[in-house]
Amino acid sequence: MQQQNHKKPLQKKTANKAAVISNEKNKEIWMNKKVHYLLFFLLAFLLYGWTYNFDYSVDDKFILSTIYNTENTFAGFVSLFKTWFAGADYRPISFVTFWLERYIAGVPNPHISHIVNVFLFACILCKVYDFIIVSRLYADSKTLVLLAILSCFIFAIHPNHVSVVANIKARDNLLSMLFGLFAAIQLIYYFDSKKIVRVFLFIVFITLAFLSKLDAYIFIIAPLMVLFFFREIDRKKLLINSAITFGLFMLAFLILGIFKTLPNKDEYIFSMGFDENPLIANYTFINKIAVTLTSLFYYLKFLVIPTGYYFFFGYNQIPLTGLFTLVNLSSFLILLILGFFSYKTYKTNRIYTFSFLFFLMSIAYALNFYTLVAGIVMDKYNFIASLGFCIALSAVFIDVSASASFKIFKNPILILIAFLFTFFTVYRTKDWKNSFTLIEKDMPHLTQSANANRMASGLYINTALDEELMPNPNKNRLDSLINIGQTYAINGLKIYDKVPDLWELLGLSYFYKKDFSNALNCFLKSKEVDSSYLSSINYVGYTYWQLNNIDSAVYYFKYVINKEPVFYYSANNLVNLYLQNNKRKELDSVMQTFQQRFPNDKWFNKRKEEIYSTGILIK
Repeated sequence: MQQQNHKKPLQKKTANKAAVISNEKNKEIWMNKKVHYLLFFLLAFLLYGWTYNFDYSVDDKFILSTIYNTENTFAGFVSLFKTWFAGADYRPISFVTFWLERYIAGVPNPHISHIVNVFLFACILCKVYDFIIVSRLYADSKTLVLLAILSCFIFAIHPNHVSVVANIKARDNLLSMLFGLFAAIQLIYYFDSKKIVRVFLFIVFITLAFLSKLDAYIFIIAPLMVLFFFREIDRKKLLINSAITFGLFMLAFLILGIFKTLPNKDEYIFSMGFDENPLIANYTFINKIAVTLTSLFYYLKFLVIPTGYYFFFGYNQIPLTGLFTLVNLSSFLILLILGFFSYKTYKTNRIYTFSFLFFLMSIAYALNFYTLVAGIVMDKYNFIASLGFCIALSAVFIDVSASASFKIFKNPILILIAFLFTFFTVYRTKDWKNSFTLIEKDMPHLTQSANANRMASGLYINTALDEELMPNPNKNRLDSLINIGQTYAINGLKIYDKVPDLWELLGLSYFYKKDFSNALNCFLKSKEVDSSYLSSINYVGYTYWQLNNIDSAVYYFKYVINKEPVFYYSANNLVNLYLQNNKRKELDSVMQTFQQRFPNDKWFNKRKEEIYSTGILIK
């Protein structure tokens, strides 16, 4: 009996020990960074992996057209660093990734591009995790890991990010944040260890970030904020590190400046119009303050209301208003409340102050105060800034929970937020399947946006004109596309009639219908609105050609040719006009002129060989 009584507690003790070991192993697994990385990748691909089936969407082809004529050679690779991004900025790293895709796959492929975007987003989640861990926003390691996981989870499911992940063109946003996070982590490591190699790595990564998009500037400031809020450091060392950071900032911009000398300045042609941002023509201090507060209101709204994201806003979707509107007063009040909350919680938890400042500094560039941004606001401008919100929201859940454990994911409010965010993320993602699905979903809400109407009109009309050149086009479909595009062009002009593109698109709709008189009036109106808009002037010449007014057609073609640095549509149209009218003398003369102006132009040399091979002209 004694033996039996002795064995029972021994067995119980052994079982308890085994349970403790099992629990320890489970804790070790769930605290393992590799496991967390795997979960982030699974989450990213579960949310966005289905975009593999998506096609190109709004502006994707416009951006990618830059690399269509770039060869798969080293010279072609180098030429990417001599190219402006959409004629508006310098972001060659995005072009490099698209070029590499084509180099590997053989042809541009939207399905591959979408998967690359999802992969980059998963990498961002991993580096956000590392950034939070390295920053040591909580002293307790378990609480810190929980904060990192929860922040990444909220960042992953937030619908604010759909327009970046599901939009191929937004690759620049993904790359700037990814390289920016790499850079910030290296600078924090340097502050903690003083290893010079960290400085070198920081310069490499922040340069890559800036060559992707300039919104990465926050990742130079954030390490200093980490040093100030979450490290015990005296004032002297803080000043020294601030000076080092400023020096690194200047060095990064010096390197960026060297790269920016590579592109041809004559090709930097983009000019923001009133339809994109009404401050262009109303640039007063009061108006800047008013638009800044309005912009801030939208960015705050994007964070807390998981709907109302559109591909473009602009004039007059967001009208230029007075300073003391309800929206502006609400924005100012929210700012005061958040600032006061950060101040009151500073002694107990500095995360809120850090997150608040991170958000404000990240979004500052898009508030239309120091610089104007296209569309007045866009949800993708909020991509990096939203990290501050995700960290702060995660800290709230941790601070109000009984203990810092994974049981926090059972919090009913967190579950509700997760459900809503995930639902709206999936719901919004489907809209980005292609350009038509996006336009058709958003345009009923963008009735006051001149530029959104321009983009919608361009999609329908240009699609129709492209399909018209294909074998056996569907006439009913073409007519329908043209009519829809024409309606959008007319709507856009009702909002703001000083958009040359809208007059051109309206002219193209009439041209398709062979109403050359109305087409010509529209193209001339486009020229009147903007005499530097060469595309419409080319169509003036082309319409005169259809009206058999050859002299006027030649005049306008030559007008455009004299202003273009390459052999382009007007030059080719002039060649075709002379060919069609059997004007060999004029053709020979203009070909000699083109030979002097464009000796190395591939399009011209190809056209020249075609002409001489027919025997029309003799070399």
